[in-house]
Amino acid sequence: MFEIYTRVQYGTFQTSKGLSFLDLRYQLLLFYLQDVTDLISLKLEGGSVKDNGALHRLVTLHRLVTLHRLVTLHRLVALHRLVTLHRLVTLHRLVTLHRLVTLHRLVTLHRLVALHRLVTLHRLVTLHRLVTLHRLVALHRLVTLHRLVTLHRLVALHRLVALHRLVTLHRLVTVRTVRCPHFQKCNSKSKRRRLLFCDVLLLYFCASWDRIKVQ
Repeated sequence: MFEIYTRVQYGTFQTSKGLSFLDLRYQLLLFYLQDVTDLISLKLEGGSVKDNGALHRLVTLHRLVTLHRLVTLHRLVALHRLVTLHRLVTLHRLVTLHRLVTLHRLVTLHRLVALHRLVTLHRLVTLHRLVTLHRLVALHRLVTLHRLVTLHRLVALHRLVALHRLVTLHRLVTVRTVRCPHFQKCNSKSKRRRLLFCDVLLLYFCASWDRIKVQ
């Protein structure tokens, strides 16, 4: 550890952003191998390792390596938790986004269905109004045609009645004129015709005047 501290002081390790965890691990393993090599070489030469400082360093390095393993395991567990949490958060976001998209689709579909219903209802109401208007127009035409036919029948009947009255009046006037002593005294045919015509006109105007007053 003293060598690491010395290398840090001399700038061998760049510690402006902190010492790397992997660099510390590699250095500890390197020191561990060096002390093990020293002890093996000392034992091969037949020396004693009882009071050797390499043995104490090995114990210290073993504790540090064990602690380093625990820290590494803790980091792996923390990293696994972070990855799991990230996955859960991502899954939650995806589920939330899917729900929002589904809700948006449902709202859009509901709006389209409501709009389609309104358009269909408007078409049905418009069609019903057109059919009702067509029926009213057809009924009005039938009523107008019925009135015209009735009026035509009344006019024709009135003409027939007027013609019948005229014929009846003509017959009456003819009979009365023939029986009139003035008509019998007239020797000339032209005078008789004039007298007959004057009586017919007089009776016709009288009948017309009575009809006007009645109307």
